[in-house]
Amino acid sequence: MSSHQSNQDARNDDQSGTQDHASIYIEDMLRGVPPTPPERSIFRVRHVLREANEKAYEPEVLAVGPYHRRNDRCKFMEEQKMRCVQRLLKRRDEESFHRYMPILREMEQRARDCYAETIHLPQNEFLAMMLIDGCFVVELLRECSMNGPHMEAGLIRILPSLLRDLMLLENQLPLFVLNKLYDMTKGPNEHHELIDIAIKCLCDPPVDLDRNATLRSMLRDSKHLLHLVHTCWTFRLLPERQPEGSTAQEASTAQTEARSMLGNVLRESKHLLHLVHTYCTFGLPRARKPEGSTTQTEVRSMLSATELREAGVRLRAVQRRHPMDIKFKNGILKIPAITVEDSTESRFRNLIAYEQHRQCGDISHVTDYMSFMDCLIHSSKDVKLLRCQGIFGNYLGDDEVVAQMFNKMGHGVTLTDFYYNEISRNVNEYCNKKRNLWMVKLKREYLHSPWAFLSVLAAIVLLLLTAAQTAFAVLSYINRS
Repeated sequence: MSSHQSNQDARNDDQSGTQDHASIYIEDMLRGVPPTPPERSIFRVRHVLREANEKAYEPEVLAVGPYHRRNDRCKFMEEQKMRCVQRLLKRRDEESFHRYMPILREMEQRARDCYAETIHLPQNEFLAMMLIDGCFVVELLRECSMNGPHMEAGLIRILPSLLRDLMLLENQLPLFVLNKLYDMTKGPNEHHELIDIAIKCLCDPPVDLDRNATLRSMLRDSKHLLHLVHTCWTFRLLPERQPEGSTAQEASTAQTEARSMLGNVLRESKHLLHLVHTYCTFGLPRARKPEGSTTQTEVRSMLSATELREAGVRLRAVQRRHPMDIKFKNGILKIPAITVEDSTESRFRNLIAYEQHRQCGDISHVTDYMSFMDCLIHSSKDVKLLRCQGIFGNYLGDDEVVAQMFNKMGHGVTLTDFYYNEISRNVNEYCNKKRNLWMVKLKREYLHSPWAFLSVLAAIVLLLLTAAQTAFAVLSYINRS
């Protein structure tokens, strides 16, 4: 055998050995990856979503759960949490939390599995976090639902910030932990569930769950507070969807079935954000995507609010209806009125982030709603028009700020089946009809003021008189002949 042949065999043996070692190394790496728990519902927001507005995803005053517990801005609230726990013990005439710890230990692993990242806190620290943060959230919602008769003055002043922080995706505790702590700290005169007081504090307008068994059943399974609110918002659409030709009894039966369904869904909520999200989106049907069309094309092609008005579309505000229940019929685009305030962007961004991160991503109604509003708003002129029509209540003051908020909300967001596809298509078809364009041109050029209208009316009358005079002249000539 030649020396060249021997060297080639040696290299092959070395490569084979190297490949074996590499394979073993890769297999060891893969074996070290923990399995994905099925209940993960509390995530860290991806960088592509955060870069547009980092502060919208971070707490202002209150850190709940493990992700922001080291946040320097929230340190002063740690003392408030301790005081809250002390008041809870005193109210219940208890000296310690001994009776709570066995139950919390049973829920520990399930609670850890709710977080998308592995939580490396020791058991004692993790249990303390569940107890102290959980008791504070429960007591805060309890006091807020009763309009704060026993709430400290310092907490009352920052209550909007506290409620805002409870709606952050990264700032959640599993709802089953809050439910258990609430049930264990109930007073003899408290007959409501945690979901009742959560909806009263976090949803506007709140829903009467005593008359809504289905919604109650769904909320019980919310994963977190945001999921709870998301479900409730969506559920509000169901009672308004009555098929044409149906009787009042059939409509009532449909409402009862819808409420029952919502109750089942809300029971599955994992934390407060999950509960809010479920509250918001329940009842919205999946969009039907027209054949041969793309979601992105339809969204981008729709005209802005001012352009729609120039094209003959009338914008009309609808009061006390689900904020995402937009309708278009006979040239009228009906949009439920919403209030734009300091916490609006944070709430919508976290609802969108929840839709973008969760494993079951088939429902993205909040994302679709913001994309639709982004199409309507190109500049401050569009915001001014929507405000003048009563669709926006702008508490931020500057229309340009509101326009930028809506325009940036969809950065880094993935759209799937756009819920407003059909509405966008119908609006575009209406704007492209020549008859509608002629009517708009007539109104704009000849009927834009009372004097212009009178001039057109006088011209029409003169034309009719001339035609009548000509007709009489012709008839007279015929009679003489």
